[in-house]
Amino acid sequence: MQIRSYSKMGSAIQRKKSVKMNCFLITIQSSVFLIVKIIRSKIIQLKYVKVYRIVILQMSIKIIKFKMVFLLHLCSPIKKLFYMNILVDFILLVLLFKYCKFLILFLLMNFLRIYK
Repeated sequence: MQIRSYSKMGSAIQRKKSVKMNCFLITIQSSVFLIVKIIRSKIIQLKYVKVYRIVILQMSIKIIKFKMVFLLHLCSPIKKLFYMNILVDFILLVLLFKYCKFLILFLLMNFLRIYK
């Protein structure tokens, strides 16, 4: 009896870990998707925007690192992880707005398309 209960507890803990890892991977995937969309856009290809490409990459990498560290230490339900994902992506947009004000509408459209 005790062996079975321990194995059930172990599988429940394993399922909880796999759910957290899936949320973590979805978070990273959404961030990478947003960055790729920004870089591939025609707006970025304009000559006067080339300087901002480096800034966008640096800011995006910093945000992804923040997400990795934060989500690995976060112990909360799935909904909170999802809302935190949206919040951190919104912070990414605010930071990008600070550096590239003319791109904010384009970024906002991508942001809304991801979370539709």
